[in-house]
Amino acid sequence: MANLTKPLDESAFSIIGLGLMGASLAMALRDKVCALCGFDSDPVTRALAAATPDQGIDRVADTLPDALLDADVIVLATPARTILSLLAELHEIGASLKPGALIIDLGSTKSEIVAAMRSLPPHLYAIGGHPMCGKETSGFSAADPTLYAGCTFVLCDAGRSQPDHNTLAESLVRAVGGNPYWLDATLHDQYVAIISHLPYLLSMGLVAQVANDASRDTLFALAATGFRDTTRLAGSDLAMMGDVMATNTDAIWRALAGLQEQLTALLAAFVNDAPPDRAWLSATREERRAWGEAFAKRKENPQNPKQGS
Repeated sequence: MANLTKPLDESAFSIIGLGLMGASLAMALRDKVCALCGFDSDPVTRALAAATPDQGIDRVADTLPDALLDADVIVLATPARTILSLLAELHEIGASLKPGALIIDLGSTKSEIVAAMRSLPPHLYAIGGHPMCGKETSGFSAADPTLYAGCTFVLCDAGRSQPDHNTLAESLVRAVGGNPYWLDATLHDQYVAIISHLPYLLSMGLVAQVANDASRDTLFALAATGFRDTTRLAGSDLAMMGDVMATNTDAIWRALAGLQEQLTALLAAFVNDAPPDRAWLSATREERRAWGEAFAKRKENPQNPKQGS
């Protein structure tokens, strides 16, 4: 079979959504693709992007169809529910898109998005994506060309790609400094519920508990680096996290139930202070220390290449 894609440096990109993730991707791809068009539904963001040409965007389109014209790769860099709406639009206007175009998303949940990708017109190809990175600040002005450097970038097979599309997706990830990691969409959502979505809920919960306490001013005055670091995620973008909660609710509930069991057992272990309890607490502490050291030194994640790519 002849290749269905061009090399990365010969591909025309369209990035839909110019917030933190999309604008950072554009900056990281500067001079690595042959052309890059950007579009955002917010006219203020479009105007800002058009006035900042040195951030990697060659052209800012005024409409979605115009942004997709002649695109070899379309990146959907919006919250998850907006991605679902965009995929529905792409289904409707698919006939006007370049045959063989590859669609990749950056959504934080994958099951619903990958399912929607399977309904795209047959001349379009798609792979689910989720870079495991971000910042608490959001918007075009928060863009950072190093955002993706060293991150694990999950890729999910939607049953709508060929080996050369998979290779192109991996090339994109590596071009921005990430490490491609292929993962089933359902497993992805189960895993990120534990290591990403649950920490966000806990962060918000801690802030809400203090803010709703009658002694809130004293509590905030007493709070130091431990509370600051533990609640960092509460500053995340609400629109993005609202989509996460709405599209991964069942997995998050299961993660909450599992955490409650662990918290109950941990408190009992501290109170009991028996040798087996001390051993378990020590092992848990050492797990975190070892992971923290490995994370600090991480330059590239273990590769998980897709079969046949």
